[in-house]
Amino acid sequence: SLFHSSQEKVSAKDIQLNHTTEFQPPLAKSEKNTRVQLERATDERIKEIRDKIIQAKAYLNLALPGNNSQIVKELRVRTKELERAVGDATKDKHLSKSSPQRLKAMELALYKVSRVFHNCPAMATKLHAMTYKTEEQARAQKKQAAYLMQLAARTTPKGLHCLSMRLTTEYFTLDHEKRKPIQESYNNPDLYHYVVFSDNILACAVVVNSTISSSKDPGKIVIHVVTDSLNYPSISMWFILNPDSRATIQILNIDDMNVLPLDHAQLLMKQNSSDPRALNHARFYLPNIFPGLDKVVLFDHDVVVQRDLSSLWSLDMNGKVVGAVETCLEGEPSYRSMDTFINFSDEWVAQKFDPKACTWAFGMNLFDLKEWRRQDLTSVYL
Repeated sequence: SLFHSSQEKVSAKDIQLNHTTEFQPPLAKSEKNTRVQLERATDERIKEIRDKIIQAKAYLNLALPGNNSQIVKELRVRTKELERAVGDATKDKHLSKSSPQRLKAMELALYKVSRVFHNCPAMATKLHAMTYKTEEQARAQKKQAAYLMQLAARTTPKGLHCLSMRLTTEYFTLDHEKRKPIQESYNNPDLYHYVVFSDNILACAVVVNSTISSSKDPGKIVIHVVTDSLNYPSISMWFILNPDSRATIQILNIDDMNVLPLDHAQLLMKQNSSDPRALNHARFYLPNIFPGLDKVVLFDHDVVVQRDLSSLWSLDMNGKVVGAVETCLEGEPSYRSMDTFINFSDEWVAQKFDPKACTWAFGMNLFDLKEWRRQDLTSVYL
């Protein structure tokens, strides 16, 4: 199964990501349970306060009897007080000292309103309508956010677009023989193999240069840059014009490989994938792309390597397939639990995964391809 392992000798300080992560020794089960309990407990009061504010606003949106204007005024005051008390707080410890008293005052005001307003069917109908409207707005916002993220990721700045066009033009003016680099080390399992999936020229250059420059033994490094047919000429030309003789660099075109199923794109479209491009899913076919390799390190192209990573290659993964940067530190912006990404209302999913287990970043992963093949995990992905 896919689990992460860690090693104290290698720190996340060795790499620089767009989020804060670090390698940590594995936690004992009791420590993990304690952390989960603490995480659940730290925002219970905030959730309760926000629930009361929502209830109050729901009452205020209804037509309350005219002879109860004093209760309406009190409810408005209590709502404003409670909103000021919670502010932008995300943890109970950030709440003001007056918040418990203001919460009790709100509960009393809500009790008074509930005693006055007897038209329960009208109340239920109004709340159902508000809930439906809010859910529709949330769905629309989520869809728009996904689209804008993809647009930002795919949109190419003018300068970079011009660079790509120039490099592509130069690539096709080269003699065919000059486009083919030496291939002796590409499949040597005794070397350190790093993989980057990217369509961004400058991002690839940063990952490659920082990995080689930070290594104590760059002669043992082989970096495989996997891109698509559109960007293959420009990225190839960049490394032809800017070679680094200290290490071996291979540029691969995912569209020329017969590793993805013919109906792969159609399957992703049916699953409503936010990004059905082959590059985004090729990492799940690593053993097929590199059949002659036993172990690889996969980088995202937003990584800057800062120190030597050769100790990763002697890491005992204890039969695990993935060695990952741990992101399970309480309070860290990078912390995410499984229920953030997976719908646990499905019984089968709920039986297979722990909803409060922390996830890991794809910024830097170590893969045991032999174990991957043995467990036939690509077929599970399909």
